[in-house]
Amino acid sequence: MDGSEQAQSNLRFLSILKEPFQELSTLRPKDIPDKLPHLISLVRIIWVNSPYYNTRERITALFRKRLSGKGWVLDQTSIFAQVDAFVQRCKDLLEAIKRTFDKKAVDVYMLFNRELALVNKELSKKLPFLPAHMCHYAGLAHWLRALHRRIDRPLK
Repeated sequence: MDGSEQAQSNLRFLSILKEPFQELSTLRPKDIPDKLPHLISLVRIIWVNSPYYNTRERITALFRKRLSGKGWVLDQTSIFAQVDAFVQRCKDLLEAIKRTFDKKAVDVYMLFNRELALVNKELSKKLPFLPAHMCHYAGLAHWLRALHRRIDRPLK
């Protein structure tokens, strides 16, 4: 990107900060916290979309320059340190949820797999075991009901 293109890009992206920073300079200190989320979201838009301010160092320097120009003193730690920590905690939480989900999915699969194997074993028999005192059709109905209960039981 040559200097002219970079200047045009910077002008286009930085112009979205003009009004919010002008408003910020007129606010009383107690009113500033309410405006910061909007301001930070605008800075994030610039950080994500600008071809020049797309690195942490450049966007942090811009943010510090704008705020120190208002007489505010910022410490030397990155303005994004807390955001980065929060994002990392979210990633860790997602990882833990995924591991738990995977483990539970395997547990459920193993539970139903065992039951399914037993049902398939029963169904694959040519003649099911029927007690001697039951007539053929009543015995088959009894056998099918027992299989149905076996399948239905783990689902409840």
